[in-house]
Amino acid sequence: EMSGIAAVAEIWGVGRNIATAGSVCTILGIVFSCGYKQVELIGITLGVFELTFVFTMFAFHPSPWEVLQGSVKVSADADFFQDVAANIGSVVMPWMIFFQQ
Repeated sequence: EMSGIAAVAEIWGVGRNIATAGSVCTILGIVFSCGYKQVELIGITLGVFELTFVFTMFAFHPSPWEVLQGSVKVSADADFFQDVAANIGSVVMPWMIFFQQ
């Protein structure tokens, strides 16, 4: 998750180290100062914001051809591969593989 935060921070013009340190401090602050129900509520609240992607999809209603074309198009740009790596790093975490085994 930190690689995703670092990548987005760079897009916004914030240094990776600053964003990662800020994220770690925020997470530690929440974990050590809140109870389980509060941490769960914070997580659910932040998770609800992901519904904006669904609303955005319906608001812009792209043609199916555009969606298909954009799904298979690969860019040779280095930033594209950095974004791919950040997405994979923030979604597929090593501890998940060990947890499932």
